[in-house]
Amino acid sequence: MLISEATEDILEDWNTKITQRNIKEAKNLKKEVDVMFQRLDDIESEKNYLILSGYYYLLQNNSLELKMIIERMGNIPELSFYHHFFQGIRAYNLRRYDDALDCYRIAEKYLNKNNPIETAEFYYRVAAVYYQVQETLMSVNLIQKALEVFEKNGKYRNRLGDCRMLLGLNYIDMRQFVEAEDQFHIARDIAQRINDSGLLARINHNLGFMYAEQGLSEAAVRYLSNVLRDEDYDYSESYIKTIFLLTREYFKLNQIDAGKEWYEKGIALAHELNNVEYKVKFTLLNALYLDNKDFESTFKSGIAYLQQEKLWLDIEEYAQIFARFYLDCKGYQKAAEYYEIAIEAKNEIKKMEGLK
Repeated sequence: MLISEATEDILEDWNTKITQRNIKEAKNLKKEVDVMFQRLDDIESEKNYLILSGYYYLLQNNSLELKMIIERMGNIPELSFYHHFFQGIRAYNLRRYDDALDCYRIAEKYLNKNNPIETAEFYYRVAAVYYQVQETLMSVNLIQKALEVFEKNGKYRNRLGDCRMLLGLNYIDMRQFVEAEDQFHIARDIAQRINDSGLLARINHNLGFMYAEQGLSEAAVRYLSNVLRDEDYDYSESYIKTIFLLTREYFKLNQIDAGKEWYEKGIALAHELNNVEYKVKFTLLNALYLDNKDFESTFKSGIAYLQQEKLWLDIEEYAQIFARFYLDCKGYQKAAEYYEIAIEAKNEIKKMEGLK
């Protein structure tokens, strides 16, 4: 049975719901699409179905089903771009950023640059990886290319908001806070116009992060607390990050009871998700503000992990704290060692600031 106009209409409707991140309606249409494609046997139908299924499982955060779709794509040469592209996204979601870039480099060889939306989506995904590995200039350049396309197409307002938000995050890395705030508020306006609560929550998280980076803890707490009131935000990718920031800012405000309450939720979630980065970060907060009996060993192993992951902002903050600890104990050689680590981290941050 060959693909019909009715089939194309349903696929287009499904694509629209996925693009709009309307999980409920996309899920309902998925059942209808699955029944329909059991009766179809042409290659074009299968290709369209697999591509949309890949995006659907990304929307659902279903890594296992996405892996199965990727494997099926590997048997269809015409889907070589999507095969490697989705592999890259999956690697990114698993925080394997070098692997993600390797997949994207292969995918680019098959990228159809005559398809502007496909190209813009590719640029956005690669820009997200470059942001994570702190290749700020590369990230900004690719986001700007993606923005040129998404700004011309009203169907992709969600992704336009994503691009503005990612641009704002890069500006934070460059310590350009005014520009970052401008981008977040543009993204916020988009999210409110299209009623995308998930996007709005992520933007409010990043506004909280931005204020925290400037030492404005009260403003940070206001935005971060607002995010965590959104029930749909629970267990999302950013949820643990929001809890960590809120915990840290409460401690900085000397609101120890509030900080401890969120610390307990955060460390439990980090173990549940087996998120090593946040296990380390919450453990450092615990040693700093709640239980300092193993302070030295906790900070030594924690900073070693942060160095391994090249988390320069965290390294600068915690290495300075650790250096002061040794200074107070008259361990001058160790203090000098960790001040040197903090200076190295500061120099790496300045390199990013230089990408203005």
